[in-house]
Amino acid sequence: GGGGGAISGGSGGGGGGGSSSSGSGDAAEPHPMRLWTLLYAVLLAGGGIMAYVKKGSTKSLTSALGAALILALSARTMLGAQAKGSLAVCLAIAVLLSVLMSGRYTRTKKFMPAGITAGVSLAMSAAYLGFLFQ
Repeated sequence: GGGGGAISGGSGGGGGGGSSSSGSGDAAEPHPMRLWTLLYAVLLAGGGIMAYVKKGSTKSLTSALGAALILALSARTMLGAQAKGSLAVCLAIAVLLSVLMSGRYTRTKKFMPAGITAGVSLAMSAAYLGFLFQ
């Protein structure tokens, strides 16, 4: 038989159309910021839930869960060539939170939660920028 080798190949590859699809094998590898983004999303969600439980703040809950959802969905797509778009979305969220929570910290002088959120968001912004402009 002449066709047996084509079935058992395993490492074949799509060939040719690399720009519109995954292309090479390493293109589907998770981005290094994927795990950090998921942890950031969990931190934000946890903070929003804590604010709701302690103070009944539905505004904090919905804002935090909304940002966490966007971050988690973006982290999910941080694979190969798609990672840049996801990093840009995450950068926008992190910069927005840095600005908003820095302002809140300046007004309230409360390290928890405004100062922590501002600091973590600023650090994440720097990390996203670093990877976007590599």
